[in-house]
Amino acid sequence: MKARPIGITILAFLFALNVAVYAVFALLAVFNHGALVAVLHTLSPSGAGPETIHSSMGRLQPIYYSGMAILTCAMAVGFWKLQNWARIVMLALIALSLLLMTTEVRPLLATPTAGAIIFTLVRIALSVFWLWYLLRRPVRDVFRREAAAAFGRVLSVGAFFLFVLGPAQAQNDVSDIILVNANVFTASNAHPHAEAIAIKGERILAVGMNQEIISLAGPKTKKIDAAGRLVIPGILDTHIHYMLMDAVPDVTTVDFGGFAPTCKHVLEMVADKVNDVSVGNLLFGFMGANAFFDPECTPAALDRVAPHTAVFLAGGTVHAGMLNSAAVKWFGIDTSASPPLAGWYGKNAKSKTWDGVVHNSAMLPLFVRAISDGSKDDEKLRKYFVDEARWGITGNTFMEYKPAARIEQLARVNAPFRVWVMPFAQYETGQKRRRLQQATVPPAIADRVTSHGEKWVLDGEPVHRTAPMRAPYADDPTTSGQTDYPDAEVRAILSEAVQHNLPLMIHVTADRSTEQLLNQMDATGGEKVWANRRLRIEHGNGLMEDLIPRARKLGVIVAENPMYLGELPLSPQRPPVWTPCRSVLEAGIPLVLASDGRPDFPFLNPFLNIQIATTYALYPKEAITREQALIAFTRTAAYSEFVEDRLGTLEVGKLADLAVLSQDIFKVSNDDLPKTESVLTIVGGNIAYSREPIQ
Repeated sequence: MKARPIGITILAFLFALNVAVYAVFALLAVFNHGALVAVLHTLSPSGAGPETIHSSMGRLQPIYYSGMAILTCAMAVGFWKLQNWARIVMLALIALSLLLMTTEVRPLLATPTAGAIIFTLVRIALSVFWLWYLLRRPVRDVFRREAAAAFGRVLSVGAFFLFVLGPAQAQNDVSDIILVNANVFTASNAHPHAEAIAIKGERILAVGMNQEIISLAGPKTKKIDAAGRLVIPGILDTHIHYMLMDAVPDVTTVDFGGFAPTCKHVLEMVADKVNDVSVGNLLFGFMGANAFFDPECTPAALDRVAPHTAVFLAGGTVHAGMLNSAAVKWFGIDTSASPPLAGWYGKNAKSKTWDGVVHNSAMLPLFVRAISDGSKDDEKLRKYFVDEARWGITGNTFMEYKPAARIEQLARVNAPFRVWVMPFAQYETGQKRRRLQQATVPPAIADRVTSHGEKWVLDGEPVHRTAPMRAPYADDPTTSGQTDYPDAEVRAILSEAVQHNLPLMIHVTADRSTEQLLNQMDATGGEKVWANRRLRIEHGNGLMEDLIPRARKLGVIVAENPMYLGELPLSPQRPPVWTPCRSVLEAGIPLVLASDGRPDFPFLNPFLNIQIATTYALYPKEAITREQALIAFTRTAAYSEFVEDRLGTLEVGKLADLAVLSQDIFKVSNDDLPKTESVLTIVGGNIAYSREPIQ
């Protein structure tokens, strides 16, 4: 018998290994399709791999994998016995593989990554090597030319696979829900459009043409006619502060009638409102940034109009405020203490001693005390979820100072859609940075609720000049803002996240704090450590042109809130774009859109946010398309939360989270876009909201 070359022995072993692989794939295709999709996705970075072709097989997948298991078994025997038919079949398979790789070029070019390019080049190199090896004369000469009787005997095992898996697949293909006559936008690069969707259990069984999906219906299948409406993946709003602006029992609120009341109006309203405040209660309201910076509006002025009633007024946001003397006693503030870490005193945020004006960590604990976090009001949380579902929203990220309390509430209301509870360092209370506690999610809601990661606030915001800029503020050249944490603390935050493998969201709103973050990412390992960790910059206001390439290199994701796209540059030295959108995408940085909202907040409407992001009135060149905006709310949002294998697109095997919209958001006028609602929202195969009864 001829000596078997080492290369042929390796091929026989690899084919024997493939028998087990294809057998497992065949079983997964029938009994756990979601796991199969996850495996194929892992093997197909940026579309470079088998995912597209294999997913397109649909119901034929089990038969294909069974056939491949049979063929690879025969090939292993053929190479081991040096039978020439095995060599010829192998050459044909290599040629077919090289041909099929051409179908992967388009998705690879659409979202190129170093990993995908390397993966594709390695596959091509291996195919070319084995082609060359099997065509060499010394290798050709060792093979026997006679037919292999064993080939036929090996093929007979196929009866087992086809007999057992065929009926099982037929039964498994009966869907629970089919959605037909739809205009489906899948948000997938491979197959962006379809007509219908089949759902079985909590997952998508099939996506395709009407007739294909109708064939998957059984006697008990719920059939929904979308009547040509647009169907999209469930929207993920990944930046929510779930707080109720209801006052707690010992707080009375005052409404000054707009975002920019005058100081005179504020003082007159306070003087009048104190007559309605119960003894021992606090009066709280938002005075706006104009009144806050007016020299006539001071803690002393509040003392004059309310000498015996505690008054606490936020400025234009929750990041700044002022108190009268009675409020200092009401809160029990130690006025002899220095400002806390990440906190500031004084209108200019530069006072070293207490003067009744507070910023950031000096302000936020007072605000949290004065309003309700809603963790005891379960009915309002239930209503909030219904309101979100009316917009086709199927998931939120809650930024939580007390994550355990929120998770307990989510368990009580049996959260109807997906919530990521993000532990949030909302403020510091002393000079030492506190450690965030990770909370445990009860098993009963673990399929919808997760809690993992940390959010930190590295600066304030530009409205009150606490966002740290590299140039002075235009309306106050004496300041350029403040960074909340020294470099050493930022490095510690980053290092701890790496050590404990925690996803990070970092609030930064200006260029100097953004630069500080990128500098400390470089100092804690740079691209090697951070490129695949998906650190999220929240707000993105300070990502200036020179910082964009650095952010791209470090694998940063930018989450922007369209309501801030109307803010003007605050310094004459600044470049013209304050918050980039299109530039971020063109640089290859993943862009997420999120509301930064709270219950009953108008900017919770995702279609209002899409309207703003796609017009960008101040800088139209930075506007993005509606498709890009929707992807930022779906596919990229899922990617930013490490759930792109389950959510974000409408693909076979993924969770059935989707919305049927009242109008086509790709075609309606700009003025009508915010009027869009969902007529049907499905979460995990369950109907979470329906504008009309479903038969």
